[in-house]
Amino acid sequence: MRLQGWVVSALSSLLFTGSYARPIPFPDQPPHKPYSAPAERVIQLRIAVDETFAAEHGDNLHRFLDEVVAIHNIEWRRVRDERFTIAGVEVEPSAGTRDASWLLANLLHRTVQEPDTIHVRITGKQLEIYSSGNSARAIGGLAYRGSDVVVISAAAGVTSELAAYYFFHEIGHCFDAFDLPFGGGHSTFGAKRFATFAVDAGNAQIIEDSDGPHPRDTPLLGPSFIRARLAAARAATRNPALYGLLHDLLLHEPSRANREYEEKRTALLDQAGAERTRIAAFLSRYEITPQQIRADAEGRAHFAQRYWIANDAIARGDLETAREALAEIHSMHELHDGDARRLIAAVGKKVRRSR
Repeated sequence: MRLQGWVVSALSSLLFTGSYARPIPFPDQPPHKPYSAPAERVIQLRIAVDETFAAEHGDNLHRFLDEVVAIHNIEWRRVRDERFTIAGVEVEPSAGTRDASWLLANLLHRTVQEPDTIHVRITGKQLEIYSSGNSARAIGGLAYRGSDVVVISAAAGVTSELAAYYFFHEIGHCFDAFDLPFGGGHSTFGAKRFATFAVDAGNAQIIEDSDGPHPRDTPLLGPSFIRARLAAARAATRNPALYGLLHDLLLHEPSRANREYEEKRTALLDQAGAERTRIAAFLSRYEITPQQIRADAEGRAHFAQRYWIANDAIARGDLETAREALAEIHSMHELHDGDARRLIAAVGKKVRRSR
């Protein structure tokens, strides 16, 4: 889109440059110049669906997926000039878990990164996360920010429009967008109370400028954390059977609210014997504590509050108030949150465009 606008401007200036000079005659037949259209970026989706989802849609499975991707493409092109296409669909056994973190880490672990490719797993069961530490929360999908893997929950009754919204939201995370809560905990993708393809201004600029999924070994992103955690597990035990159980456990979200994690943790430690203390100490390095939950919630709340103060101030032209709110975000989050820099840059771009 940006390129096409530049071409139009350049062509206009060429037409008018030297317009008062002596006319140059045109030949009867202009020389042939082959036209080459600018290449449209095509991103492949390698989709795996579980048996529950496949049974729900039966013979209409491929038609349903085609419709989902078509709706996603229409909405995505409002932000970026790209097209997504289905490179293949595989039906896999249902995983038997609602833990979205396990499904996402498992998908990462058994796929390889390919240029302009996103790996998607769709389950016909409801997915959950447990980061509150108190209870499970149902979600429509999950993705590592800046990565190439996505899981989608499309349980019975989920329409193609809603599934397309889940695609749009999670693939947005692959292009560096992040969730920034409104009051009430709803994210910046769309309105507060229902699913919509509207994108918050900060995320719009972030997605627009993103190069897409980063290499899986990029520091400080989810895939590198998973890889480091699994590598460290090899030093926690030399017993192959225990390592297999530990490897599986580390794919789960390590929260007290995650019943499956707690059950597997207990089973592992019951079998650990003399290695029980060392493995328990290793697991404690990654488990979500109540103190961490409170600190993270307070940090997100402050981040979001300052952001929306800045966003509303920009909308009414009060740039001084916006600068103060962004400066506070920068000073409090710069040292440990790269999103602060990216968000401030996105807001700055928004201000420049409005001028």
